[in-house]
Amino acid sequence: GSRGWTVRSLLATQIVADNQEMTDLFFNKFGMQKKTRVIHHGVKTDIFSPRVVDKKAFRVEMGLPADAILVACVAHLVPVKGHPTLIVAAADLEGVHFMFAGRASDKKYARQLTTQINNLRLEERVHLLGMIDNVPEFLAQMDIVILPTWNKWRMEGCPVALLEAMACGKACIATDIPGAREIIEDGVSGLLVPPENHQAISKAIKHLIDNQSIREKLGSSARKRVMNHFTVEQEVAAHERLYTELLKN
Repeated sequence: GSRGWTVRSLLATQIVADNQEMTDLFFNKFGMQKKTRVIHHGVKTDIFSPRVVDKKAFRVEMGLPADAILVACVAHLVPVKGHPTLIVAAADLEGVHFMFAGRASDKKYARQLTTQINNLRLEERVHLLGMIDNVPEFLAQMDIVILPTWNKWRMEGCPVALLEAMACGKACIATDIPGAREIIEDGVSGLLVPPENHQAISKAIKHLIDNQSIREKLGSSARKRVMNHFTVEQEVAAHERLYTELLKN
């Protein structure tokens, strides 16, 4: 929204946005919408795919009960990702373990999360794992994946971490904000909940824990949605079409 950003946008021949709402919100002046095109991100569906793993062995290795329910949040530790809301929700879900995978990009924020976890006495159930080397293998061990992004400062663009989890056939929950709601069809390929609402998050997680068949159905639909709309091949092809058009003009 700065003056420099506006000038660059006006001078650009073509603008690529991550989702439709970005087009409506950011490029709705000076005729910029006419030269803005939405190209979603894509994932490698051969790498991020459903796989059979020994879940009990992983849990035992982590020092957890062999039948523990694992809920993952794959996101760098930065305020917009909404980890504090998920931590409060974790306090409502006794026995469920939460795995936070992501770089501590904001050290102060990471310390605040640790303090919050300690104050709520959740040290044994909320695990800050840092960076994960093999994300597909990690996701295969999870029962539910959630992206609890806040809506205080900005939206998501096209959250790749969410697409990766969906491609792995996981039942996913995300907050109902721009970007995420363009990926998940609520109740079909995942669940959407109001942002910054820990009661809604805990309710959605409990619903999926109590209904394995719904988890499996959402996971299967999530995989199909990615295959139909969010593959890396589709992303590359869309950019190729754009560049070809620009070269012809």
